Amino acid sequence: VNQVWTSIEHVIMKTLIAAVPALNHMYNVAFPLGNDGFTCFQLLGFDILFDQKFKPWVLEVNQSPSLHIETPIDERIKTAMLKELFAILNVSINDKEKNSQVEQDIVKSRLLGHKSELATPPGVQLKSRLASG
Repeated sequence: VNQVWTSIEHVIMKTLIAAVPALNHMYNVAFPLGNDGFTCFQLLGFDILFDQKFKPWVLEVNQSPSLHIETPIDERIKTAMLKELFAILNVSINDKEKNSQVEQDIVKSRLLGHKSELATPPGVQLKSRLASG
């Protein structure tokens, strides 16, 4: 089983290496002004087929894989994938509440005409377009 997963990882890595120029182009079209590279992420869906020797083959790569849940196995797989994605992105449910309050304070400060930037509370990273001003 581990060997099968390793072979899947290898075929996905090779596919990603081949796709880097296209992914870079799409990113540069969306963010042409010399962005630092941490503005977004891309979720890709890989369709894998196995031959008789259990060698994996990439059938296609979806740029916008469906997250619609139709079956219990769909729910199990997609829920686990999203949990892992949020962990990789270092995003938690509490971030929404923290960022919401910080954003409200920034907007209020700007509306009141305060010249100084509102300090972000310790331990809170603002993950919003409002952070860039």
